[in-house]
Amino acid sequence: MRVRIGFDTILIAAGILVGVYALSTSDILTGNVFGSNTKKVDIQKETAAAGLQNITIDTSSTNINVVKGSSDQVTARLHGNASSKKAEDIKLLFDQQADTLNIGVDVPDRYTIGLDITNVDLTVEIPEKQWNTLKMETSGGDVKASNVRAQSFMASTSGGNIAVNDVESSAINVEASSGEIKASGFKSSEAVFNAGSGNIALSGGNAAIKGETSSGDIQVDSSQLLYNTELKSGSGEVKVYLANEPASLSVDYRGGSGQGAIHWNGFKYTERDEDNRILQGSFGNGGVLLKVRTDSGNFTLGPV
Repeated sequence: MRVRIGFDTILIAAGILVGVYALSTSDILTGNVFGSNTKKVDIQKETAAAGLQNITIDTSSTNINVVKGSSDQVTARLHGNASSKKAEDIKLLFDQQADTLNIGVDVPDRYTIGLDITNVDLTVEIPEKQWNTLKMETSGGDVKASNVRAQSFMASTSGGNIAVNDVESSAINVEASSGEIKASGFKSSEAVFNAGSGNIALSGGNAAIKGETSSGDIQVDSSQLLYNTELKSGSGEVKVYLANEPASLSVDYRGGSGQGAIHWNGFKYTERDEDNRILQGSFGNGGVLLKVRTDSGNFTLGPV
């Protein structure tokens, strides 16, 4: 019996030694505890902008930031950090087809022991010119764009936020499925903002605006409304703050269980129910239309 126990002990000890050796050659005992050891990612590509009219950026979960550059090149830089082994396989995709440049990120889907870390951002610098189309799309990342001009501007994300600043385009289309939308200093014939469950904050815009969110709030800050504006929220509030009392603005508000309030004395009501769930009327001759719909949220129009 004693020999048997001694033999079993030897087997157990041998197993432990083999396990320790295996771990020592793995990520866990070489400084990569739980896969937390990361490696820097810094990849850059560029191409001449001459002949290009369209730029399309499509990533899975990478943050996108598009800014005005200072050269005549389109420059894309993928930077951040990732798990050591994954960092070696991440690729920045750069594909030009005729007058369109397609930019993307290929993050390998590989099994990693412990934490799988991928934290990279994509920054794209574009020359200052009138582009035909600028399109940015990501599944789970954030999208930022500033100081760009395009005939058509589109930005969308499924799980992140979108921030747009000083964008000029004939048609602006921004969509965030579950994140927030912030836009300032934009100029367009028509600007459309759709948020699934996030808030929409618009300031200093010069455009006919359409904004809709299912469960978030909508807030518009402006000196005045120069173009027709349509705002709709399911369970959130809608607030419109103007620097001065409108000189010529029609208001058409309908709320489910929400209530409306207009904080200027110069507004002339043509329809108003006792619960303020219906407000209709105008300032002056009502040349511009503000149309607001809420289900359970309130509506406010007043000074900043």
